[in-house]
Amino acid sequence: MNLGVKALLSWVNNLKLSEREMTVDDLQDGTVLLKVVYMLKKEPNSCVSNTMEDRFQLIADFLERDCRFNAAKGTSLSWDNIKDGIHLTVEIAKVLLLLVYHDIMNDRCTLNMMESNSELEIANLTGSYVMESDGCVYLNKRLDAYLERRHMSVYRETFERSATASSSNVSTMSSLSDDDSPVFHRRQKVSFMDMQTVASPLTR
Repeated sequence: MNLGVKALLSWVNNLKLSEREMTVDDLQDGTVLLKVVYMLKKEPNSCVSNTMEDRFQLIADFLERDCRFNAAKGTSLSWDNIKDGIHLTVEIAKVLLLLVYHDIMNDRCTLNMMESNSELEIANLTGSYVMESDGCVYLNKRLDAYLERRHMSVYRETFERSATASSSNVSTMSSLSDDDSPVFHRRQKVSFMDMQTVASPLTR
């Protein structure tokens, strides 16, 4: 399982909303997710018996109003996919990430007593994939690709991406000849301008 997804599930299970350990499939109908919402709102959960569509609507309203989630920016969140079990792990993880980010931005109460590895992974997830702009929150478009990768820590993924970018830059620089070098072009341009400046009085 992707380490980011594992950490998010660990967060949910740490809330003790069920007598048994939750899996992604257990979150599909929205019952547990709605319990998380009411817990974050510090309100009693009075809507457990609602239909799946009603639960999804209540959760979506909370994400939009309280979490300030803007579905029009960044990567999308599909409730239809959750209902139909399409890319279920990815979509559920997005919901959990927004919920835990909301808690982090408030009083961090639900992160207490978590294992350090899970807490670190969640911190890296929120730092790398949750964005804020113009008063709204949205999810980085790279999030889907990361969540679909197995056994990958977001810290390792970020490190590998940085290393690849650095290698690419080094390769690009080493492949440049003197004629292609930006520094060489700059020297040529300066020399030409200097010669033109010196020569111009003689042509008058």
